[in-house]
Amino acid sequence: MSGGECVYMKKILSELYFGNIEMNIKNFDSNSEFGKAMKALSESEAKLLETLDNNEKELFINFTNAETEIIGLTGLEAFINGFKLGANIMIEITSE
Repeated sequence: MSGGECVYMKKILSELYFGNIEMNIKNFDSNSEFGKAMKALSESEAKLLETLDNNEKELFINFTNAETEIIGLTGLEAFINGFKLGANIMIEITSE
């Protein structure tokens, strides 16, 4: 590893340590595919909630909260697995 790469790594690790790197926060263009999908989801949810009574709304909210938790846990697992794969690749590259 060159001196420049070492300085860059220390900067990344320092930024991560001090909480300045937030992987789960991302801005997106509202005209992108993701932005359009988010808008469609939000509009559909609002329309659906208008049609439900209080008990049905509570059930739907509980369902979406559980689904959101599962998606978050799945994302976390994928992030950890990806990080481990990247680390293993670096170990293999540097050990040759």
